[in-house]
Amino acid sequence: MFDLATFSRLLTIYATISRTMAFCDISSFVVDGQVLRNSDFASFPKSDIFRCAGLCVTYSVCKSFNLNTKTRTCYLSFKDSTDTGNVQLNADYIQSDINGWPKRIGGPCSQHTCHPTTFCAVSRSTTATVCKPVQFMNPEEDTSTYYEFVDAGKAWDLAKTDCEDRSGHLAIVEGTAENEFLQNTAIACGYSAKLLWFGATDAAVEDTWRWVDGNLIQFTSWMDGQPNNPGEQDCAGFVIGTGWKSNPCSYSYKYICEIKL
Repeated sequence: MFDLATFSRLLTIYATISRTMAFCDISSFVVDGQVLRNSDFASFPKSDIFRCAGLCVTYSVCKSFNLNTKTRTCYLSFKDSTDTGNVQLNADYIQSDINGWPKRIGGPCSQHTCHPTTFCAVSRSTTATVCKPVQFMNPEEDTSTYYEFVDAGKAWDLAKTDCEDRSGHLAIVEGTAENEFLQNTAIACGYSAKLLWFGATDAAVEDTWRWVDGNLIQFTSWMDGQPNNPGEQDCAGFVIGTGWKSNPCSYSYKYICEIKL
């Protein structure tokens, strides 16, 4: 079990060094024996509470973290403990909402805010802060795949090429868990009703929908009345919070790349 008193003493030392003197007690916002499920988007091994909090501060989309004190694995979450339906008791974990922690724990990134689809990092060559793409992953379902949400609009073919240039492809959605993870992540990143391209098209054979890898689409989550084809709507994506929709491939939308580790 996590020894809260010990960590409070350690944090007092840390606070003194960093001159964050008012921040000396974590007992009010770290919960021992609790974990927040179904909203993790990244995991980091060999972590302690300070690294976990520091990582969460540098990710604009991060609202809380879970730390497995046995495996020392940190999980970042895009929800916090107000999501009471997904808070569970587990003696191996501690959970903390990040809003009580000082931004200073993020180091140079404390003064640099990135878009939720990117995170703040310090360049090794210049020591300047830069925003890099978040590698969104669902640690509870699949740790061999991550997704990049590209916050720039492109036509479907150009989005496809860009994902390939990133050593991946437009996202392929093969089941309910993956579909919900991508939808929930998009909402957490601030996307609303606008469409996000993924890797579905019937451009080769009308009404025969395939993924970019050539496989027939088995799992679907089409909106009512979709897919349809007025104006040659041969490409598809998410309408955030609703379902899948076909649109002309020439339309410019942001998109999701899927990359295998």
